[in-house]
Amino acid sequence: MEGLGGILFGWVFLSFVCGLVLEGKNTGFWGTFFLCLILSPLLGVIISATSGNKEIRQTTKQTKTNKKQELLKEIENLKKEEDIGLISEEGRVKLDELIDRYKNYDEWHSLQQKNKIVELEKQKKQGRINLFKVIFVIMVLILIFYFLTDLSSLNVE
Repeated sequence: MEGLGGILFGWVFLSFVCGLVLEGKNTGFWGTFFLCLILSPLLGVIISATSGNKEIRQTTKQTKTNKKQELLKEIENLKKEEDIGLISEEGRVKLDELIDRYKNYDEWHSLQQKNKIVELEKQKKQGRINLFKVIFVIMVLILIFYFLTDLSSLNVE
């Protein structure tokens, strides 16, 4: 019965770790955790890893037309300031940049999306590395504690 408790603890612990590592996927933390808990940590990881990324899905949900309309409103506001004579030199530079961006919006938007995805992937990779470091330290501490309690149970006379 003692071995069963260790296996159960390991199963739940691995399911928890898998949920933490793959929380950025469409299945999320809880979906991954329960998949690993019910099926197995290996199958849960495979299923969750093959699902898409939440951040990528969320960034592509915003339509280009809405962004283009926001850009156009900003240009109109700066144009009004220019007509009244309240615009500064920095405002004129910004207005020119916005007009250029509006003209080349499709190319600019796809480049921004690619840059955003690359940055998100870098952040997730760094987060996973830090998480694995923490998990490794915890596992080493658990092993040390286990061996120390195991050694203390030996009666040395």
